[in-house]
Amino acid sequence: MIYQKISLLKRSIKLSREELIDRLCWNDPNGIYRDEDSLNELGNVMTLEEGRGRL
Repeated sequence: MIYQKISLLKRSIKLSREELIDRLCWNDPNGIYRDEDSLNELGNVMTLEEGRGRL
């Protein structure tokens, strides 16, 4: 399990912010990841580092 998490984090470093958002949306369609949705719901946007932490 730890190996899988480390492997996923290593791969996520290579993703752009947009690619990471697409991946998060695919994995959790009910989440709030896209900038427009995040601004409307939360008043801010997710940083690249925050997105990596949500994988």
